[in-house]
Amino acid sequence: MVKPTYIAAFAALTTAKIAPSVHRHLESNEDVDVVIEFQGGNQRALEAARLERASFNDRGSNIAHVRSLLESNMETSQRAAVELLSSQPEAFTTRVESFYINGNMHVYGANRLVLDELAKLDNVARIRRPVAAQVSSVTSEDDEF
Repeated sequence: MVKPTYIAAFAALTTAKIAPSVHRHLESNEDVDVVIEFQGGNQRALEAARLERASFNDRGSNIAHVRSLLESNMETSQRAAVELLSSQPEAFTTRVESFYINGNMHVYGANRLVLDELAKLDNVARIRRPVAAQVSSVTSEDDEF
């Protein structure tokens, strides 16, 4: 028999992965846009690229190799999340974008059920709201640039 304290501890752990701002947003909305950060990020790929740097003769080959390592790392770290999202009927209304440069996944329109399942994955480090910066336009009265 599973003790209630273990169940409560597991629930607290998965809830801790989800940022408070996500919980607040879901109190008044059905869905939310989130960024999923994975354990280790892209550090393994960058370390492998650093160790293999000397084996490349030109900069272009080195850049292509680093990109290949980052893309491979992204696919590996996000595999469980992609499988979960594709198997969840609740996730069919979401849109997903993956970024190899930082290894994060952006999920647009995720609901609480989907986020709770994602938080249970071992390699998910954190689920947070995306950061949006507003940039004001710069105008000049001077015609010369």
